[in-house]
Amino acid sequence: MYGRWLIEGYPKVLLFDLGSAWANLDDWRADLWRMAQVPAPPHDTEMNDAIVFGYLVAWFLGEVRCNGLAPGGER
Repeated sequence: MYGRWLIEGYPKVLLFDLGSAWANLDDWRADLWRMAQVPAPPHDTEMNDAIVFGYLVAWFLGEVRCNGLAPGGER
């Protein structure tokens, strides 16, 4: 899903629904600890949002790369 950023030029922006991925938070938090020893307190909302956002972006970019999509939808 995309939208328009309400700044000059109205560029298109990608929108990620963080709430839809919260079911994965515990796995991603554990993965972050295993891979980089970064502590993520369970009740730190800002940290949890950052983790979910980061993993969603990584997942999205992985899909783009695997599908060979270039900007504009060209292959």
